[in-house]
Amino acid sequence: MKTLIIIPSRMSATRLPGKPLLKINGTSIISHVFKRAESAEIGEVIVAAEDQEIVNDVKNNGGNAILTSRNHQTGTDRIFEALNLLNKKDINFVMNIQGDEPDIDIDDIKLLDAQMKKNHSKLGTLAADIRDDKLYENKNVVKVKIKETLNENSFPIAENFMRSIKNQDKENVYHHIGIYCYEIQTLRDFVSFKQSKNELKNKLELENTTSQEKPPKTQVEDFLKKPYVASSETEKSENSIPVLASLLDKSGEKDKEAPKKPKKVKKKPKPQTINIECPDCSEKMSVSKLDGPQTVTCQSCGLSGEFEL
Repeated sequence: MKTLIIIPSRMSATRLPGKPLLKINGTSIISHVFKRAESAEIGEVIVAAEDQEIVNDVKNNGGNAILTSRNHQTGTDRIFEALNLLNKKDINFVMNIQGDEPDIDIDDIKLLDAQMKKNHSKLGTLAADIRDDKLYENKNVVKVKIKETLNENSFPIAENFMRSIKNQDKENVYHHIGIYCYEIQTLRDFVSFKQSKNELKNKLELENTTSQEKPPKTQVEDFLKKPYVASSETEKSENSIPVLASLLDKSGEKDKEAPKKPKKVKKKPKPQTINIECPDCSEKMSVSKLDGPQTVTCQSCGLSGEFEL
């Protein structure tokens, strides 16, 4: 079984624009990532870039890169386009490695690939122990909740992904490491789903819902059974573990349409009124003040005439 590594990258990141080409020891971040991915020796490595500058940099540093559209919402959409452009027919798995991880652990890449092939999984990712309680509330650290305790020999199902769990149960909650591996057909299915509310709210990529119709029950169950989380040693302060990335938000339920806002009706201004006195019977009257002459009739004596108020 063959794995293709695709690294999505773009210059227009909101937090740090131009980050892929920032230099570390004279080499760009994106080229560092490429070289580490290549060092894992699990398959061919390609950078899928939004910008020609990134493509040029990777190629100048001895790597392979391909130019993709600027219109993608997620890195997963970008790697899927790259896969189609490459038109490779003999690939079984596609691994998505983040383009801003120059110190990614090579053993993590190898372990996730091995677990995917060993378990014939459809979707897998990594998780690590959280050793500092402050990280539970740190929204910059994505967490994953797993059905069982994570260990190096397991490949358990993930139940949910979140950024903060301040008031939630911390049992079986781990630090999510942003590396994903997809079986080819699963990747095709995944990109056909629209982003879920949880994904949009927390800026996650592992939770989508169907865009039009509820998928067959077997398809939903298949997703719930097959994405996993795996474990390995990392250079960070945690031990990362491959996890079956269960897609709970892929329940097939369509996002409820937002309630339609009532149309604003422009109210006509109330006409200004003015009090006048009938010149014949002195009856006081309240009449609307309009532009130009108007006919006014006294309700008491019946006197009628044209006035300009």
